[in-house]
Amino acid sequence: MKILFVPSTFLPSVGGAEIQAHNLANMLAQKDINIGVICFKKKIPDICKYNKIYINNFLINFIYYFQYYMNIDLTFILSLYLQKKKFSYDIWHFHSLNFKTLIILKAIKKNKKKICLTLHGADIQIEKDISYGYRLDNKFNSFFLKNIFYVDFFFCISENIKKDLINIGVDDKKIILSPNTIILKKFND
Repeated sequence: MKILFVPSTFLPSVGGAEIQAHNLANMLAQKDINIGVICFKKKIPDICKYNKIYINNFLINFIYYFQYYMNIDLTFILSLYLQKKKFSYDIWHFHSLNFKTLIILKAIKKNKKKICLTLHGADIQIEKDISYGYRLDNKFNSFFLKNIFYVDFFFCISENIKKDLINIGVDDKKIILSPNTIILKKFND
């Protein structure tokens, strides 16, 4: 089985979702699972045991611009691009979502790939009191609600995220609670 991780941002940008994706990809690669990670920048440190799969950032930005600002759907172009051999993975696992990774998600589903998604908070939760959550942006929210149902399987890092998914209509049978993990050895050494 070949699994491709799609973080919403990635190294050298660092945050919880990025570190989680990196650590999990490294651990799976050590177990001889064919793991790739989509990279949006060419400056990825050489600390990776997985395959770094670079994606055409210009193409993503071009399609995003038309989708977000003009409501013109050009994901068919991205679907064609993602049929390249370097993207031939069985499962695409998205680690968090933003508008651009939602576009990738939609394009991948057109290519009939299996999709998993781990939600981390800002990508699904809405907290108006503290201006928290990408879904406060009406365009993102609309695009999110149309495309979230392309996902075959969900991982949630908290009960709150699971409840949010159920509230928007995702079947409970497609959701697994899977809190973030840490590598204890990094702290014990």
